[in-house]
Amino acid sequence: MLKYKKILERNKIKLHPLVWIAIAVLIGIVGAVLIALLVGNYVFAAVTLIAIADIIIGLPIYVENKRTAQIEKFFPSALREMSDVLKSGGTYEYALREVSMIDYGPLTKELQKVLRRLEDGANFEDALASINENVDSSLVRKVITIILDSVRAGAGLADVLDEIAEDARNLYKLQQERRAKTTMQVLFIAAAGSVIAPAIFGLVNTLSSFLVEVSTSTGIVESVKEIAAAVAAGDIIYNVLLFYLFFESLISSVIIAYMRDRTASKALLYFPIFVFVGFIIFFLAKYATKVMLAGMI
Repeated sequence: MLKYKKILERNKIKLHPLVWIAIAVLIGIVGAVLIALLVGNYVFAAVTLIAIADIIIGLPIYVENKRTAQIEKFFPSALREMSDVLKSGGTYEYALREVSMIDYGPLTKELQKVLRRLEDGANFEDALASINENVDSSLVRKVITIILDSVRAGAGLADVLDEIAEDARNLYKLQQERRAKTTMQVLFIAAAGSVIAPAIFGLVNTLSSFLVEVSTSTGIVESVKEIAAAVAAGDIIYNVLLFYLFFESLISSVIIAYMRDRTASKALLYFPIFVFVGFIIFFLAKYATKVMLAGMI
């Protein structure tokens, strides 16, 4: 909750996390009620509730991740620029001032905050360490730690910044290469989990119901107990398929989050899309198959 509270504050949402979550759930309930009234399917309404609430809760996290990615992208260039200024004889404060005048997106704002702390009387180490409080990035955190250790040890910061900038740039390239190399796998998992499997399940569910109706209408099965057992089995299959779709969407989002971002927590951003699209495809396939089989009984 403390971490989520910081994320909300960075996105200028001045609400307690529980209040924000409650608002998300209320909006999800409204959406679920509308779906229940329009479609008449309570399972799809429940999925709508989860998807809407998850999207609203995960939106600040998505914006924060995008901001962090931009900071990591421009961070090596900012370090290289600071190194050049220091090599030309500039001080730490002058180097920060020069870098903060360049448009590095969200990183520029963070550097301006550091510069403001220096102007307020804070020392260089404390001012620079404040970046770790506002940027949730392991790359930035490691680089800042190395810079602070170098300053304490009295090493030449200009050369250190040069080397760190090159290492940070290579690490960022490796992250982008990993994402590029896993694109096909991600697309395969997304297509299989959110399109192909739901479509097949919708077809299977309709066919099982169709066979029961055909057996009943043609007199192949006349026993009331057998008909009731077949209907009950159809209901069980229907519920199992819905549960499997929900669970499959969750697992697919966790796998993709770990493949692309090396952390399963970002599944929160993928899950609502996967489960919502999956259930839409399921019901579309189900109703489309019903239309195709209409009149054959």
